Amino acid sequence: MRCDIIAPNARSRLRRTPNINLSRASFPAMSEAATLAPERYAQSLQRAETLAERGAVAPFVTPALQGARLRLVESRYEVVIPAPWEGGGALILGWTGAANELQAATADRRLVAALRRAPPTPGAIRRAALEVAAEGLHGRAAARAAEAASEADVRHRALLEPRLERIILGGRALAPIFFGAGLAGAEGGPALRMLARVTALAEGLAGEQEIARLPEDRALAKRLQTACDAAVASATRLVGAAQALGDDVPILLADPRQHPEAAAVAERPFWALNGLDLLAAFWEATPSDRRRDLLRLGPRLAAAPAAEMLRWPGMAEWRSPPVLDLPRFDQSFAEAALAAWLAP
Repeated sequence: MRCDIIAPNARSRLRRTPNINLSRASFPAMSEAATLAPERYAQSLQRAETLAERGAVAPFVTPALQGARLRLVESRYEVVIPAPWEGGGALILGWTGAANELQAATADRRLVAALRRAPPTPGAIRRAALEVAAEGLHGRAAARAAEAASEADVRHRALLEPRLERIILGGRALAPIFFGAGLAGAEGGPALRMLARVTALAEGLAGEQEIARLPEDRALAKRLQTACDAAVASATRLVGAAQALGDDVPILLADPRQHPEAAAVAERPFWALNGLDLLAAFWEATPSDRRRDLLRLGPRLAAAPAAEMLRWPGMAEWRSPPVLDLPRFDQSFAEAALAAWLAP
């Protein structure tokens, strides 16, 4: 299986590593051979430039894939797995090979299939995850959460569409653009629920610093809290910008050419919170005696933003914690976290 090793810094010395022993470390089923492809990934060596290069964190339940991001490159999916060694970096693997070598769960394979070759944005991944959970592949709790989330989405759309229609006849056609953040003064959509969840996580991490026994745990909780605070501050402003598109409903309805740009603006709060929202779900599902393990999963989910995200309000303050090797959460526990993530 091809495995590209991406150095954390463009100036780092790239070295060919034919004998990387990952099989007994964090990736139990991966072959030990690995090769470098710096010419293809030159732009990714220091920081992904675009959202497409960065990829979105996916709610994988396979232990070896937890914290991985999914991206679409040249019509094929790739997974970006934060490297578990000192200095950072990432492993980039084609999805088909990774799924086979890492023994991906059936539900994870179905999740990628449910994307149907669409770019894996946070919104697209959420819709695919709802579809898979509704099929029962993650168990009854996740299926119930998916049903409740779908019902909440229907209620939200039922309130949103008449408001758009009152702005201008035919405005309900723009509901997909405004679905995530909603309109100013209206019932919150998924973005606001996600924002509340990450805010609660930041508060939980602040409390963890008071009770953590080891200085390194307190330091990691602090860094994760700082990441959450920066993401929440940015997402709050991005939600406001998305809702402000309501002033342009007549223009958007008259000119469909502006829809892609408007949809991208509306998706930004989800990108700002991507990964941290899943960490918040893990936090909700984790007993207090396993919170120390969870702190080590956090940096994998709190992925560094793409360079283009740093131009968004508040994102320049983002500081990603260092990625550590970590205990893996078994699939049943990850599915419990997934149920919490899907729940409205």
